[in-house]
Amino acid sequence: TSNRGFIFFFFFKQKTAYEISACLVGSEKCMRDSLLCIVTFFSKFMVSLFASQAFFEAWKYIPVLTLGIVFSCISSLSGSHFWATKESKYLFYSSIGGALVAVLGNFLLIPLWGIMGASVSYVLSFVTVALIRIRYGWRYVKIQRLDEYCFMLVIGVLAILTMLYVSVIWIKCVLFLLVFVALGVVNRKLGIVGYQFCLTIKKRLK
Repeated sequence: TSNRGFIFFFFFKQKTAYEISACLVGSEKCMRDSLLCIVTFFSKFMVSLFASQAFFEAWKYIPVLTLGIVFSCISSLSGSHFWATKESKYLFYSSIGGALVAVLGNFLLIPLWGIMGASVSYVLSFVTVALIRIRYGWRYVKIQRLDEYCFMLVIGVLAILTMLYVSVIWIKCVLFLLVFVALGVVNRKLGIVGYQFCLTIKKRLK
């Protein structure tokens, strides 16, 4: 019981919570965008491995839907502190905003692009939820190194566009190599933050 009480106090003490949040956001962001690029690059292979030839065209929706999952993770992480501050109404507001964007997006985009329109609408709904939660949660948790996170998202989007619209194999491989090099440069900086986070945990557990 005493150990549980210590762990609860350790993770929810205000100063420590902000330190943990700042470090986890950076580490999680690295993993999310790296997985986004990996899934995008191997989307054709995954569909050919797990689905029949009749469903091979589904590969083109995987990168877009994976981008939606990325923003879903961002919205979940951005909204977690609303429970601690007892302002869960913002979770409701953001969810309603995302639902409205999804409905409107489906109404407008599905007639134009079909299944891809539904996929883009899915992404836009989670982008809306994430932006609303970040906006209202900014007074509690400010995202540091925001420019790096935005840069990594742009890299992920470029990887998706490369996979969808570049047909020449060697050009596609070169572009993906540049994408992974750029991710490595950014992740190297954020890896220092993760190392500092581990040192903080180690010191406080002593």
